[in-house]
Amino acid sequence: MRCSTVKSQISPWLDKELDSRHALKLEQHLDTCPQCHALAEQARKLNSILQAQSTPSLPDWIHNRILQSAREHDDRRSSLRRKWNLQLIPAAMAIVMSLYLGTLVGIKTFGTTDTTSNTETLTLDSIGYGSSTIVALETTNGGSQ
Repeated sequence: MRCSTVKSQISPWLDKELDSRHALKLEQHLDTCPQCHALAEQARKLNSILQAQSTPSLPDWIHNRILQSAREHDDRRSSLRRKWNLQLIPAAMAIVMSLYLGTLVGIKTFGTTDTTSNTETLTLDSIGYGSSTIVALETTNGGSQ
């Protein structure tokens, strides 16, 4: 086991939060490494000093103040999301892209077509409503009729 790993696991080991396999490896390392053993002894002494201290009693208003601050923070966070409508951006982009691609396909498919020469032009106009479509086909001769 590395010394850096042992340093991060000393506190959970003292609090008996490590599983037995990790605790055994840590204890074996502490037996062989004097630096980590000294660090573990310092942590043990600090734990005993902290446990000997009495827990200060806090006034009741601190609890309410913390809860109020948390509510205000949540309100600000959610109002920012509502203000910018961040969840609507992907849907709006998909709609814009589909309209753009639909327009391109429509122009390529139903646009003005020159069939013979510059004298005759074929235009196709269509009006769509629901499932019904009205198509008007006009043929115009360029110079003479």
